[in-house]
Amino acid sequence: MANQEQLIVLKKGVTAWNEWRERNSRTQVDLSDANLSMLDLVGANFSLADLMGAKLIGTNLTGAKLMGADLSRADLREAFLGRADLCGADLQEADLRSTTLIGANLSRTNLGGTHLREADLRGSNLREADLRGANLSDVKLMGADLRDTKLRRANLSRSDLKEAKLTGADLRGTDFTEAKLMGADLTSTQALATNFTAAKLTRACLENWNINSATQLDDVVCDYVYLRSNDQGRCPRTGSFAPGEFTQLFQQSISTIEIALIAPVNWVALSIALIEIETEQAEAQLVIQRLEYAKDDRVVLVLGVAAKTDVSHIRDQFLQRYEAASPYTAKLSNLALGGPETEKQRADQEQLALNHLFRLLHWSLKHSRRSQLLFRQMHHRRFTRPKVRSQKTTKTNRPNQAET
Repeated sequence: MANQEQLIVLKKGVTAWNEWRERNSRTQVDLSDANLSMLDLVGANFSLADLMGAKLIGTNLTGAKLMGADLSRADLREAFLGRADLCGADLQEADLRSTTLIGANLSRTNLGGTHLREADLRGSNLREADLRGANLSDVKLMGADLRDTKLRRANLSRSDLKEAKLTGADLRGTDFTEAKLMGADLTSTQALATNFTAAKLTRACLENWNINSATQLDDVVCDYVYLRSNDQGRCPRTGSFAPGEFTQLFQQSISTIEIALIAPVNWVALSIALIEIETEQAEAQLVIQRLEYAKDDRVVLVLGVAAKTDVSHIRDQFLQRYEAASPYTAKLSNLALGGPETEKQRADQEQLALNHLFRLLHWSLKHSRRSQLLFRQMHHRRFTRPKVRSQKTTKTNRPNQAET
């Protein structure tokens, strides 16, 4: 229950409240379950406050400071939160229907299961926010920053996301039915089993987006898209897609190859094998979709290739090249015995190979916990100049193979 003394101070006005907060900066604010509906709280300082279950219907919180506040299960219907700072706030299961959040900072907020239907989030910052299972149907998100946001199983049907930034977002199972995504940046999004039925995708950037056979692209409305950032790689190069051509092009362009490697992996040999396959099989349009530890001490590499690619041939060729490159990389390591010049030569060759592997890595390397562990292991191999070996022995941590 709300602290009654704090409620009395708050009802004296924002000026009195903010002055009290300055004098009592270490006092925990408890306004849980308080009825603050229709109040004028413009610019009020509620940082780290407990507002769980509070009623804030129609409340004017424009420019308010709500960083780290607990607003879980709060009722914020039709409230005004334009330019408010809610960074790191907990809004889980809150009711934000028809709420105005224009230009608000919602980065790293927990909005899981939140009701945001018909809310206005134009130009808002939702970077790294957790919106899993949230209802964002009919929401205005034009120009919003949704980079690295978790939107798994969220409902964005009929929402307006024109020019929105969705780079690296988790869109698995998300519903974009009839959504407006014109000019949106979908670079490196994870769109497995995502529903884009009747969505509008003209001018969207689809560089390295990850889709699968469960991704629904029926009746997509699209004149053209970009396959690289900064409006590069226009597809089609001229004119517009014919009716149904977009759907046919992308639904038929998905094939995967799964390759299991015994740990520890020779990362340089893996890089060399990928370089050779990509060079010789350019029409396969090779990308890495997943790279992670399996439970049986193996590393699983999943490659995405164009339709009609001979996946068995690519798999066999990769394994042959990987096995052939392993002794070669061992020979490179022995060059260190020849002095600084040969050590630098070995380092430069390893650097080129690993740089290429990093360029090929797809969404999962950034967002999958198991792929991150592999990333760290490979990252320690990257260097631009030889380093003097320390005489001290250091312990190395083996990546945890269990997914958390």
